[in-house]
Amino acid sequence: MAIAAITTALAARKALEKVVEDVYQLGKARFGMQVRTWKTRSKIDNLYKKIKNIRKVKTIWQVEKEVDLVKFYYPSKVEFNGVKKTINSLSDLNYDGNIVIQGTIGQGKSIFFRYLASQEMIKGTAIPIFVELRRIREAQTLTVHLLEELKSLGLEMEEQLFLFLAENGKIILFLDGFDELKENQRSNLITEIEHFAKRYEKLRILISSRPNSGIEVSPFFRVFELSPLEDNEYEQVISKMAQDDKTALEIIKGIKEGKGRIKTLLTTPLMVALLMLRYRVEQSIPENAIAFYGDLFNLLLTRHDKTKAGYVRTRKS
Repeated sequence: MAIAAITTALAARKALEKVVEDVYQLGKARFGMQVRTWKTRSKIDNLYKKIKNIRKVKTIWQVEKEVDLVKFYYPSKVEFNGVKKTINSLSDLNYDGNIVIQGTIGQGKSIFFRYLASQEMIKGTAIPIFVELRRIREAQTLTVHLLEELKSLGLEMEEQLFLFLAENGKIILFLDGFDELKENQRSNLITEIEHFAKRYEKLRILISSRPNSGIEVSPFFRVFELSPLEDNEYEQVISKMAQDDKTALEIIKGIKEGKGRIKTLLTTPLMVALLMLRYRVEQSIPENAIAFYGDLFNLLLTRHDKTKAGYVRTRKS
């Protein structure tokens, strides 16, 4: 395991060196002074560490400390035209255009995006930029926010260089949580995103959102649906999340002894995590859906969003 991790890290650093070198060769005539410093070993190492932090998350199952998502990640499936497919990298989508990944609460959209971005890091073709759209301030443009994100990665640049990179396909945008934007921000952001899509054909843009947020109707994006967990997939998710064979087996046994009454609810990673959280507290599996939801409604409503630092969701009824 340790050898594999070291090999992956070396490959990722090498890939980042390659893409930075490509950027330098591509733009040195116009932007040489801006990108020359990116090529230093310390800059590459710093860029690698900061992009790798995309994988560090807090979960509803474990809010006390951050955890590397690869330790619990279960590969997501997407559905398009009635066909479901497990996705381990962008290439698995078999579509090189702009994409909206759509799913309901708890399907793991953000984790999916973080995982894909981390996978793109080791390909050496473009720099993945993961952005939580809820962090865009009112009246702030997406371009300005992206420049701030790049600066935080150690890639400080002027807008002209950023647009040059977009034009040449040297960045990939992972824009997470369109539905978490305030409604008065969405129209302007869609306009700006569509401008990017029209002008920069080589720029890959991926957006995650819950249904009916508005972005799914854009003609510049193809919509892929995240698939729910099916059959006994919940068992594999429990094994991944628990990281403890004894606990995982006890929970799975309890679900099976319930003769399917709870199993039908375990269609998203969040619902599995909520069941595991209840088991941690009660050391038992609820007998039916009423008991399950009765205990966990408030957790579903509040604790899920509390894993997103500083975010308060606008609620309607």
